[in-house]
Amino acid sequence: MTHRNSVLVWASLILTFGCSALLGEDFGGYERAECDGLAACAGATSSGGTSASGGSRAINGSGGLSASSLGGSTSASGGSSASRAVSGNGGTTGSGGLGGMTGNGLGGGTGGGGVSDTGGSAGSGGGDIGGSAGSGGSDIGGSAGSAGAGGVAKPPSCASLQNTCGPNADDDCCASDAVPGGFFLMGRDNGNDFEGPAHAATLSSFQLDRYEATVGRFRRFVDAYDTWLRPTVGDGAYRGDPSNGWQSDWNRRLPPDSAALRSAASCGFIYQGRLLSGTWSELASAQTLAIGCLDWYTAFAFCIWDGGRLPTEAEWEYAAAGGAERRRYPWGDTWQDGVANYGTYNRVISVGTAGAGAGRARFGHYDMIGNVWEWTRDNWDVNFYRSAPREDPLNISGSAEPIMRGATFTASRPEDNQTFSRAWAERMGFNPAIGVRCARD
Repeated sequence: MTHRNSVLVWASLILTFGCSALLGEDFGGYERAECDGLAACAGATSSGGTSASGGSRAINGSGGLSASSLGGSTSASGGSSASRAVSGNGGTTGSGGLGGMTGNGLGGGTGGGGVSDTGGSAGSGGGDIGGSAGSGGSDIGGSAGSAGAGGVAKPPSCASLQNTCGPNADDDCCASDAVPGGFFLMGRDNGNDFEGPAHAATLSSFQLDRYEATVGRFRRFVDAYDTWLRPTVGDGAYRGDPSNGWQSDWNRRLPPDSAALRSAASCGFIYQGRLLSGTWSELASAQTLAIGCLDWYTAFAFCIWDGGRLPTEAEWEYAAAGGAERRRYPWGDTWQDGVANYGTYNRVISVGTAGAGAGRARFGHYDMIGNVWEWTRDNWDVNFYRSAPREDPLNISGSAEPIMRGATFTASRPEDNQTFSRAWAERMGFNPAIGVRCARD
């Protein structure tokens, strides 16, 4: 059975359940399909859905700009100058200026006053956010050190969120790993038009979140949803081209308020005689689970709000396959039982914990196969691989169904979803087995 057929069978077994109270209701222009669920590799359906979000990652300017998520205020107290000592030795310098206070973290501490003609030593930067303090002053007493350049603030979804992700439950759930650009062969020549032909692609460098979006991160999106102004045209664009970013008519696809969004995130359906529910929960024990029940609009909007975007299909495969190494699985070319949540755990699990992290990909990413499907920006087109541009390929034409990558916990055979395997689904269809991993520039 090919991957395409196996996904069709998987989809055909789904009976819709609890597509939330949103179905068939009028939310002032909010449109959605009647349970347009998973149509992976074809037109089979499951549960319906919608959603959204936006906002960009705040970056501090030099000198520490003041604002809530843009860097904090800076101040620099000038050191009083000491009188020049006999024989011309410099007096003690004043204390260095305060480092730029930024975002959620504190800026660099002030440097202590130096002696002779060295100024105050630079303060260390405040954690991963905040600039270092400037150098001190002259030989007659240190003038205040200038505020250091601000660092990059944490994404909104991890503001005040503890580091509880990964194999040891101590990693930043919003960690994003750099993926160096380069050349690779995308797809495979395996006689299956669904995954081939193999074709050359060269990608620019990008960042991809280390983990799939979690329940804890999505809860912050829900909390901010009622005061958030929604994405604007061009948000989340790839390579700065607004034509592939957010479109104006997509806002009407989004839930009208946080209550509707919360309800949609609680989807579920019957699969092989048992109820599969979404991972949404207020319980602390659920906060590191990968969030499911995201339709394409929800996923894209969440990434925009969190300062990112959806990855392209090429970016996703490049990261999963280790670039030019073209790994069949994220960890190598040989299947290993138990290293991915792929027909093993029978449920969505905490991100980065499958096989104690043994399935980690070359560039540092976890769960690149298994756990939940992950949306990409590309649309499905059976002929795209035959004519794809070589540089930073992206397909936003063709059919309306966007591509998903990475398989899910419900899969039963490793050959059904390797790093080059593909599936698609309806844009509006919440499904417990579909989530997202954001890319960043």
